[in-house]
Amino acid sequence: MSLKKCENCGKVFVSKSQNLCNDCYQEELEKYRMLRDYLWENSQASIEELANATGISPKLIRKFIREDRFNLK
Repeated sequence: MSLKKCENCGKVFVSKSQNLCNDCYQEELEKYRMLRDYLWENSQASIEELANATGISPKLIRKFIREDRFNLK
């Protein structure tokens, strides 16, 4: 384990591999769940539609897509 600086808020925390502090990780996880639930009902939504409907930034939505968090198969 090592000290890391949170990518989101800048708070210093101890972690093995995570780049977000626990608070920011939990917030990001909740945003992911909100997007997942919205996509369940609106599977053809664009990134802009997702951002407008959920209030989540397009940047974070793209991050989730790059991380392959959505099962698109």
